[in-house]
Amino acid sequence: IEESSSVVRYVALSDTHLLHGDIVLPPGSVLIHCGDILVEDRGYYGSSTSTNSKWKTLLEDFNEWLGYYRDTFQYRLVTGGNHDQILQDLGAKSVKKLLGNGTYLDGESIF
Repeated sequence: IEESSSVVRYVALSDTHLLHGDIVLPPGSVLIHCGDILVEDRGYYGSSTSTNSKWKTLLEDFNEWLGYYRDTFQYRLVTGGNHDQILQDLGAKSVKKLLGNGTYLDGESIF
């Protein structure tokens, strides 16, 4: 966060379970999605094209939502929750590519 800013407003949410598009957020400096983007906690096993496509589509939709808030929040941070096992299954590198409108944190920090 820039040192010239006198106020830093954090907006945190979790457990959106695919309903993120229905939520109107107040303006802030940092958006933190604390997990449970998805509804299911498992399901990514093997390399089935239909399974991969399902998760990719859901995560792309979430990424578009993050992008909508690009001008509202300087930082958009995302962590996985217990219903987001797919993020672990895909691996941090792949998830970071899918969620390019935010910063996916998996056992790491950015500050």
